[in-house]
Amino acid sequence: MRFLFRTLPDRLAPFDYERFHAAAQALTVAVTDCLTGAPRYFRQHDHDPRWFVGTVQRATCSLPMISPPVTIEGRPCYDGGVSDPLPLARSIADGNGRNVVVLTRNAGYRKSPQRGGCVLNALLWRYPAVQRALRDRPARYDACMDRIEASERAGSVFVIRPLRPLVVGRMDRDRGRLEELYRQGYDEAGDRIGALRRWMEGSPAP
Repeated sequence: MRFLFRTLPDRLAPFDYERFHAAAQALTVAVTDCLTGAPRYFRQHDHDPRWFVGTVQRATCSLPMISPPVTIEGRPCYDGGVSDPLPLARSIADGNGRNVVVLTRNAGYRKSPQRGGCVLNALLWRYPAVQRALRDRPARYDACMDRIEASERAGSVFVIRPLRPLVVGRMDRDRGRLEELYRQGYDEAGDRIGALRRWMEGSPAP
């Protein structure tokens, strides 16, 4: 984490923090408050860019049982996907009537009920609100997927999702499979660019 969010942007591949902060486009990210289990949203325009990248963005990559939480304004926080796995409702509330949604699962995917309740409770005993959020996450995810698919049919959402079946697991470290998945995503997204441009011009999404 220190390498990704400190060493890399500050020394090895210098990141233009000032330009990022002043950009006309707004970047809003979500984290999960460990004490409430609820999402919190942060926009890059509202904060010091170095703090936003080094702290808020780091929290968005901190997963329960894998990474420690990141302290934001005195409160421990995990990745926003715990409490708001597909934040379409937030984007609509921000005034975005038409949205592009990028998914990492094939069409029709739905989450299975949370397993390993005893392990979950043991590892996250300090954060019962996170335990509840994780148990409720499949239902929230599936409800949002229903909304995304309905909005896609209505033409207000354009979805980019994997077309071929995925062969890489969540914790896969096989470099060959990871490279193949990267290439699959690159090629399939490229194939959708024309349809995306037509949708942005007002044509219905295919």
